[in-house]
Amino acid sequence: MRSPLALSSAAPASGSPEPAFTTNSCEVTIQPEETVLTTGNRQCQLQAGMEAEANIIARQESFLQFALRKARLVTNL
Repeated sequence: MRSPLALSSAAPASGSPEPAFTTNSCEVTIQPEETVLTTGNRQCQLQAGMEAEANIIARQESFLQFALRKARLVTNL
């Protein structure tokens, strides 16, 4: 999986020693609690070296909560 906070290890073209922002991803290693993914009656056995993409939801709210938060009418969300 990759994160939007990924940095390149190569120096930017300007010659600056600071790392440059590159793609919107970074590589991570996870340790799953289960070795099988199941949906309905289908199963997929997880194996070493498999790759995956994931969308991480950090906050879930209704449209009304979103609109009120953006309008700053609700601040404790």
